[in-house]
Amino acid sequence: MILKTPFTLTVQPAPMFGRGWNLASAPGKTLADYQAIAATGANLTRFGFVLTADASGILQYEPGTLQEAANHIRLSAQCGMHLVLAFCLDPWPSSTSSFWSSPAQQDSLIQRWQELALAWLPYRNVSFDILNEGQHSAWSALAPRVIRAIRAIDPNRVIVYEPPLAADPYYFGGMAPLPFDGIVYSPHMYDPHPYTHQGIYESNPAPAYVPGAATTYLQPVIDFQRRYNVPIYVGEFGCIRWAPRRFEYISEVLAVLESQGWGWSYHAWGEWDGWDAQCNTDRNDITRRATEPTYLALASALRGVTCTG
Repeated sequence: MILKTPFTLTVQPAPMFGRGWNLASAPGKTLADYQAIAATGANLTRFGFVLTADASGILQYEPGTLQEAANHIRLSAQCGMHLVLAFCLDPWPSSTSSFWSSPAQQDSLIQRWQELALAWLPYRNVSFDILNEGQHSAWSALAPRVIRAIRAIDPNRVIVYEPPLAADPYYFGGMAPLPFDGIVYSPHMYDPHPYTHQGIYESNPAPAYVPGAATTYLQPVIDFQRRYNVPIYVGEFGCIRWAPRRFEYISEVLAVLESQGWGWSYHAWGEWDGWDAQCNTDRNDITRRATEPTYLALASALRGVTCTG
């Protein structure tokens, strides 16, 4: 069943492509939440809704997912914001996922997007991020099928494309643009991964922050945009809050994104506290504070001013 979103837009959507916060798949966002997000200077949010394969291998929406997505469409429109809706598979589409060898799952991904393209045709403040962090190289062949199916229904819908290797910036070094207009190319920036994810898994080492490393990791994306003159939107970037010198790492990434004029959404707002920019470096303290330096750097960038910590 497809949920028909019961409202019409009464505001102009925010300029494309904007900057703001990744909301992941956290449920229950309210108007007060969106007003708080807008107060940071954000004009964009990103929400991921989850699909899982049933016993016959058909991707189905998790219970409540469509209602959540409709809620985000309504709230983002009400606050004059752009919304990026992303399909997230559970389990994650790693290189060994059954998704890549299942025609039924792949065809049903296309079918789900066709349904939503038709149901949400009137809502122009929304872009479709057609698959979150697809790991397998087969995604580069499947993605054009998804895009053609959406464009057959909605020729003007802006589509966000995350390349294979889970949208790693490295992949942009050997990539050519897709043969479509209206595509926004979206890396996710967590490199170097052992630094940004330290302490999440027992096996993670805890390397030090190296100034300049983040810029080096993003260079393939810079070169790709300069070569092909296409829009870039960093749909996720972040760093675990207890990583030493997190503020410096995030400030360096922000400097690159802002200097290149890219859209971005920080991971995350109102999800797990480990990623929360308003929480400090003490992993036992989950208090959110608007004075946390990493948050101030992000809020300053959203407002177009300089923050030095």
